[in-house]
Amino acid sequence: MLEKICSTQFYIFSQDVLHKESECINDFTHAYKLEIEKAMEHKYGANSISDETCINRIKSLIDTAIKFDFLKVNHNSFLNLKFPCNHESEKNCGIFVQYNFARLSNIFKNFEIKVKEGYYNPLQPLHEVDFTLLKLEEEWNLFHFVISFPLLVQNIFESLFSF
Repeated sequence: MLEKICSTQFYIFSQDVLHKESECINDFTHAYKLEIEKAMEHKYGANSISDETCINRIKSLIDTAIKFDFLKVNHNSFLNLKFPCNHESEKNCGIFVQYNFARLSNIFKNFEIKVKEGYYNPLQPLHEVDFTLLKLEEEWNLFHFVISFPLLVQNIFESLFSF
């Protein structure tokens, strides 16, 4: 996400496009820019969005959020360009995924640092974990979701490249 951003972006898609609230892709990308700038101002302060590093991060977030929006639509469906919104019921998927990826990456990085400092013990091998400590149905549901995730990713990868 922090790689150097190309100054010109091209979005190529094969879907029919519906847009009610915007006249063009520039309005669509501008709406993302405003949403991301607002979030960054909230987190880092009003002057932070003028920093060159922050400007590049904003461009990267816009680019990947739009790609996510385009790729989540079935190629046989209409691509509905609607502005990102901040309502609880309609989270922006691309930005939401990126935010959670960044949070999880930070948690894992900090955990590894604390293990090296001796603050935490390293994770046990899976065969040594005491699963009898999982008592609630929600704990087991979460465990099944986490344990099946690598297989899900592998299946998706194989289906994408099986043609």
